[in-house]
Amino acid sequence: MSGEFDEGEKLIAIPAPSRCDRDVRPQWKFFCCCDGGLVDNPYLSQLVSGKNGKPFICQRLDCKAGEKYRNAYFATDAQRQDYTQKHGGEVMTQQEYQAQWDIRLTAAHCEQMHLWHKQYWDTWAAQRAKRLNYGQSISHLTQQLSMPIKKERR
Repeated sequence: MSGEFDEGEKLIAIPAPSRCDRDVRPQWKFFCCCDGGLVDNPYLSQLVSGKNGKPFICQRLDCKAGEKYRNAYFATDAQRQDYTQKHGGEVMTQQEYQAQWDIRLTAAHCEQMHLWHKQYWDTWAAQRAKRLNYGQSISHLTQQLSMPIKKERR
């Protein structure tokens, strides 16, 4: 039958990956925009005053997602027309598109937010690993959790 195993066939157990404090931290390359190209970071208010409700475009030069937003932001109306003819969609003028985004951040702002946000995640991951006792053997944990044996008094 199709749903049954042969008696001689053995299933091989897949070993669980080892856990460490880095497992709980996101694997983002850029913590300022979480690799999405748009910055909405808890540290933003410390660097930019007067948030106007528009999303901020990541200004890190090596951020590919931010680069797409920056290229679209600075595209001319002729480039927008060409893109729309190739890919379809509605044509927006440069002014209409730029009205949707905020580019007041600098690369230095993004770098600082990246460092702050990454440090926050590293600290949080280390605290979590400590609470969950990552890296300790099961026998060590069992000894800690077992009831102490008191010697009888004579």
